[in-house]
Amino acid sequence: MQTQVPRDRDITNPLSGFIRFWEDVSIVAQPYWYPTDLEGRAFSQVICSWGRLALLTLLIILTVGVTAFNSFWNRYVLDIVIEEKNLAKYLDTLWVSTLGIVLVTLLIALSNYVRKKVALDWYKWLNNRILEKYLKKQAYYKINFKSDIGNPDQRIAQEIEPITSNALRFSATFFEKVLEMLSVLIILWTISPQITIYL
Repeated sequence: MQTQVPRDRDITNPLSGFIRFWEDVSIVAQPYWYPTDLEGRAFSQVICSWGRLALLTLLIILTVGVTAFNSFWNRYVLDIVIEEKNLAKYLDTLWVSTLGIVLVTLLIALSNYVRKKVALDWYKWLNNRILEKYLKKQAYYKINFKSDIGNPDQRIAQEIEPITSNALRFSATFFEKVLEMLSVLIILWTISPQITIYL
């Protein structure tokens, strides 16, 4: 007797789950970021969303850049303290260190605000779109919900929120960590190219 294999699962391709995941992501993200249907978002809304995303990218790049500058600056300050033992020169450079810390703090706060603003806008749009489909032509009568769900439209809204916030948080964090890794490699290269090649 043959075993039944679901039709949507390809057992010969080990990447089928990964491909299916990205297809599911594109179903959720494509109408918001790349609307192709005439009933989709207005062009001005799409440009505004892409502008916020570009601002978020710029803020992440600036944050990593200022953090890398702080690393170089701290190395310089330690050279002053340890090698030169010059307290007056150290006190003169202290304001730059303070400014760097304040700037990084402000950039991180602003990038978190912009990321949450983009996620909230995406969530509102996706929530309205799904609820519109849910309420269209009384589709809620055709969907067989379990009886223990008292308010299905609220449940839909609660299930959508993590999709947008987690997707943006993951993407922004991944981008930031890749840039941080590259900046650390550059810092190591300035210290010793042999160490960088070894790592």
